[in-house]
Formats: sequence, C-alpha cells, structure tokens
Amino acid sequence: MCNIPPGPVTVDDQCIDSQTILRLSAADNAHGEIYNGTGNYPIEICYDEIFGVAYTGVNPHTCVAGNTVLKLTGTTNSHAEGPTGTNYNTNVCYGNLICRNTTGACDSANGERFVVSLSNGGNAHLASDTSYSNRICCISPSTTAISSQSCDLTSATWTPSGSVSNNTLVTLSVNGNNCNGQQIKFDIHEDDPLTDDLVLTKNDVYPSTTWTAIWTYIGDDDFGNDPRDYYFNASLVSNASESVKSGNLAVSKQGGTVIPGVQIVIPEHRQIYFTEVLVEFKANLTVGTVSSYLWTVEDEDGNVEFTRTEATFNHTFSSGGQRTITLRVTNSAGSDEDQVAILVTASPGILAFINAPMHKQFVVNNLWQVSASATDSYVINRINGVGGCVIAIECLAGNCPDETKSPPTGCSANIQLIGELNKGYGNLHFDWLFDDGDSTANLNIPNVIKQYAIPSGVNNDKLIKLNVSFDNETNNIHLTQPTKRIFTLVGEDKCVSGNGNAKLVYVDPNGNFEKEENVLTVNGACRGFDGTIGTGDDCCPVVSGQQQVCRDTGSSTTDGLEVRCVFPTVNEVIDACGDYNAQTTCEVDEFKVGKEGTTGTKDPAWKVGDDCDQANIVCNCAWKTGTTNECILNKVKLNTTIPQTLAEEYV
Repeated sequence: MCNIPPGPVTVDDQCIDSQTILRLSAADNAHGEIYNGTGNYPIEICYDEIFGVAYTGVNPHTCVAGNTVLKLTGTTNSHAEGPTGTNYNTNVCYGNLICRNTTGACDSANGERFVVSLSNGGNAHLASDTSYSNRICCISPSTTAISSQSCDLTSATWTPSGSVSNNTLVTLSVNGNNCNGQQIKFDIHEDDPLTDDLVLTKNDVYPSTTWTAIWTYIGDDDFGNDPRDYYFNASLVSNASESVKSGNLAVSKQGGTVIPGVQIVIPEHRQIYFTEVLVEFKANLTVGTVSSYLWTVEDEDGNVEFTRTEATFNHTFSSGGQRTITLRVTNSAGSDEDQVAILVTASPGILAFINAPMHKQFVVNNLWQVSASATDSYVINRINGVGGCVIAIECLAGNCPDETKSPPTGCSANIQLIGELNKGYGNLHFDWLFDDGDSTANLNIPNVIKQYAIPSGVNNDKLIKLNVSFDNETNNIHLTQPTKRIFTLVGEDKCVSGNGNAKLVYVDPNGNFEKEENVLTVNGACRGFDGTIGTGDDCCPVVSGQQQVCRDTGSSTTDGLEVRCVFPTVNEVIDACGDYNAQTTCEVDEFKVGKEGTTGTKDPAWKVGDDCDQANIVCNCAWKTGTTNECILNKVKLNTTIPQTLAEEYV
C-alpha cells in the first residue's frame, strides 16, 4: 500500500553507513560482512536502533583498543567469532563500544545491549535476533553517560490541541529534562469506553513527531458521526518505563475527505494459480472511502492484458506466465495504489518482483541511497509425466510458495510443491538498470544498493528496471522475466524540488504519502518541517538555473505570502563553499553548491567524471577547523574502508 497525492507521487533493517556496525546476508543462519562489504547484504545492524541515539563520533569504524565487536573470516561472505577470538583477522570495530561474547543475557540494567547472536563460539553463522545461544553484548559509554543523566519526561501535548477536523496534520510533543538526542516511541490510541485501540506507533527523535489525524480508520469500532478521541503515550526507546501520556484530541468528521488506503487481498502476492480456473480479485480499504477503482493487469512482457473498474470481480486466465496486478483507488482527496505479482502455471515458470522499494514508495535517505531487493522472485517447474489431479511442481530457485492457491481444472485440492522450497538465488541472475544509466549485471544475489547523484525532482521520477533470468543446461530450461519499479527519492528534508516548483511531502515511516504543501503557495512552508529558516531543511526550487532561498520578506505581497522563496540578493550570492562565512551556514549549505552540483552554481572544486559524481563519493560543504578555519568542499568516500577525509586529500 502506498498513498499517492492528487496528480503525479527503508528496505529491511536499513541505516546510514555512519550508524552501520555490520551487515548480514539474512536474519538468521547468515554470513556476515563489514559495514560496506561488497556483498551488499540486506540486513544492517544499526547503532542508533540498538542504543536509541545516533553515534556522532568521527570515523566510527576505525579500530582502536577495546572497540572490537566481533571478528570475521573476511570482509564479506564470512563466518564469525567473538571479539576476543584468535582465529580470524577481519575485525568489526565501532565507535567506543565495549563488547563481549556471552551465553547468558545481556546486562541491560547497566546499559549493555544485544547486537547479534552466533551459532557457536567460533566458525559461526550469525543472526540478528537471539535465536543462537552465543550473544554479542555491547555497552556504549556515550549512551551510558546520556542515560545516567536520567531523561525525565514531564508532559505530552497535541498541537493544535482540543479538537481538529479530519485529515489535519498535528504535532505530538513531549517535554522533559536531559532528553536531547533520545529516541521517543509515540503510541497513538483511540480512547474507547471498553478497550482502547492502538492506531499507530512512530519512533522519532525528542521532542516531537507528526501525524495526519483521521476521523476513522480500519478497526474503528465507534458508530455514527461523533468525533473520535485520541491520546498518545510517549516513552523512551531505551527505557520503556520512562513514559508520559497526553490528553485527548477530538477529531471531527467534517473538514474534508481523507486520502484512501487500499491493500489487495486476492490474488495473493507471489502465489501460484492455474489457467482456466476462476480467480477472485478483491481488496480491503485500510482507511477512507473510494469513488473509483481501477485494476490493471499486465502480462509477462509488461503489456496491459486487461483493466477493470469494479471493486471485486472474477477472471479466468487462458495462458500461463507472470501477471503484475495494480489497483488504484481514488476519491476527492487523492488516491492510493497497491501492487502484487502472481504466477499463472507455466512449465517451467518464473516470477520476478522488486519488493523494495515498494510500489510508488517515498524513500527517505540523506545520502540519496536506495536499497533495492528482489527476494520475492522464484522459479518453479512442473515435472513431466504426471497428469490429471496428480501434479508434481518443484522449486528450482528462490524461495517458493508451499502450494498453489487454486486447484487445476476439474480438481478439488490445491497442489503441494515437492522438495525443498528455499533453493536460494545462486542459480538466478539479476540484471539491474537504473534511470540514470547505471547498471549492475549478472549478480547471483537479489539485493543491490544504488547511489544516486540527485534526489527526485517530481514524484515517481526514479525508475528501476530488472531482468531476472534462470538457465539450467541439464534440463534445457532458459527463462527471463522483466519487471520494474517507480518511486520517489527525498532527503530527510522531504523536499521535492524541480522544474520551478517545490513541495514538502508528508510520509509515514513506511514511505506512504500522507499530504503535501506547495511551498510557493503556502505561507512559511519553505521553512521546512522544523519551522526555522536556514537550518538545513528549507525547501525552495531552482528557477532559471538559480537556487531560490527561504526568507521572511516582512510584508505580504499580492499572493499573501510573507515567508516565501525568493532569489538571493547580491550579498547572498554563494558560488563556492568558501563563500560561506559562518560554520552553521557552511554545514547546511542552503545554496547547495557542494552536494547538489547538478543544479545552479557549484563549487569549482566539484569535479565531473572522477570525483563528486561517482557512486561511492558524496560531496558537501564542511567547516574545517584549525589554522585556516574555512568552509571547504568535503568529499566522503562511501562503501570503502578509507576513513572520511577532507576534500583536498582527494582533489
């Protein structure tokens, strides 16, 4: 499910490199690699998620005395041993962590946190949970120091407070002592006479988060048009016992229609169906009401096979192959889409699907990195010589379903697949092609990390194409299946800026659209989500090749805006990082001469072809302290073991 605004619109366990301790090939029974290993493993073990605050020290992956987390056989595809092991030479180090290998529980009372578990004391597989008895437990003196200050949450409030109309963006705030930098868990409940309903959980950094208040939602057990009452509990991620509860917020039905939410229920994603058998098409509304439905079914070549506009219907497929099914529901507030893929029995058959990013997802990443995954892909084969209702289907590659979701014609029971269902991806080739021309071919792993040079200029302008192929010379089986994914890539500022327009986009933690504000028509919207000019999340467009800036003009113009995007004055012209004269201005780079060298003016040190536009280098303006105290172009190498270093060492 992905909500889409009217008009044009984090993969498993993802965090930025500076917070990544190591990566795993799977959630359990896994191999490990260093934080930037070449295997691009999908499960990232993240410091900020474990300890509840971000680590802010420099070069956290540099090994110093005492900060070894564990040891690996190599930089990727590795077994592991504990931090004091003597058999392996690749040390996984992080910040100021102090770690140990224990078969008991981690000492949480004294600040120790669980990181990963090992299948045994040495030559071990890894798991991201405690399924193995050998556990790596770590303590971080920096977070221990924070926790020793005893963050005390004192109050919780809504803004606006009292009552609001349906589909109003509200702010959930907490007040406390010694709480800066702490991760807060916000649990939003509907207040009911008998049992209160948990509506949504959001984690955010102290002191606030936002939510689009809705009059009704899936699971709502109230009746009539009375207002719905909500409250929230706020607690520390690192210490759930430290919590505070807000008062009630009444949300009335009036005030506009909420954007709908939809989820396809039948056909079921990744499942197997037979030809010449009726297949039901059905969806559930997760929120809102709908005025129109549009089902689009594409064949294995990406051509539209048929469309339907009913809420539910039945259809019989006459030929085998993959079908990609998209449902779009619409009302006056906007629309939502969901997408699934099924395999109609073919002998043999292949299903290819990009499950991350999701369909029309908003991917939020300050480094403009996207973790793409096609782990939903698989290959099956119907074994010759068996017929009637006795049909044998085997899994050839990927993680296959355990049975079909419809019986063959004339039969009463679904068909159970035989043999091993999880064959892995070693016999599959994944050929990725990105909209900027980059490609990654012939990978036998279904995950890849893409580094973009620029974020989205409009909704859904990023495109990933994928060909999944399977070749088995022994059985003379050769299959290729294309698929694709469109999505939107934004930084933490959630500003979509391009073609002379700019808007702030509100999305939920899963990347689903909630609402948007056009910064050119909404007074003060250009200040960004923090409401303050010049703090790094201002949102303004590039117009005629020049970056506009957010300014308080002091007077309302004919369009009624006082705080608005304007062209900078002569004294504000910034052509290079060195033109900044204050450290804070330098680091936020509001004129984008460092990081966004493709728009407007860029720093002369920003090189094309061998530096800033390479996939493994991110450029920005940074304040250099010391004898010069100047703002310079800083180049950070990603996915390498080279420490982050100032720009002149690479120029």
